[in-house]
Amino acid sequence: MAPPGGGRNPISNRLLRHFSLLAFVELSWECLDQIFGNIFGTFLKGSFPVEMQIVKMPVVAATIEIYHLIQEVMLPTPAKSHYTFNLRDPSKVFQGVMRGEPDTMTSPKQMLTLWIHEMMRVFQDRLCVPKDKEWFQARLNEKLHIHCQMEYNDIVSTHHLIFADFLHPLDRRYVQVTDTMAMVRVVGEMLDDYNGATEAPMKLTMFVD
Repeated sequence: MAPPGGGRNPISNRLLRHFSLLAFVELSWECLDQIFGNIFGTFLKGSFPVEMQIVKMPVVAATIEIYHLIQEVMLPTPAKSHYTFNLRDPSKVFQGVMRGEPDTMTSPKQMLTLWIHEMMRVFQDRLCVPKDKEWFQARLNEKLHIHCQMEYNDIVSTHHLIFADFLHPLDRRYVQVTDTMAMVRVVGEMLDDYNGATEAPMKLTMFVD
């Protein structure tokens, strides 16, 4: 909290008396494993078949290990000041994975595909240098080999791994995009709808990176 002055109003003691400083040590691997394991395990037990339970421990372990690795290796620099990672990141991974539904996630391989997608969106997309992206891809493949006895190419068969919920606007199902051009067309139609209903249209060009 900055001191008063410099154009800022001083904070009254009446308000400051409600301020409390809280601090806690970094959670251990065992705590993270138990927290995310319980959350993800409860999700899988809800509506998914029993055979889906086999992905619980590999997914939780690999997520935590990659999270700690990227914290240690991908440190912020003046050119990469946004390389800051915290517990919100693995939480976002599991939030994304738990958007999968039983009618679309019918096998452990499909659940792993969704998990890979969420890991790439949360962690890899923040990396701005090709070398860093390659490092992440290597670590991801390494953890898949250790925990799942599978390789990335055994699970993902498409060049552009994308999940989206706007292809099914009625029920907003979070599904894998298998037709990239159809996705581009839908996004283009949504842009046309927006431009037709606003006085400040956006001139955007849609393309697949």
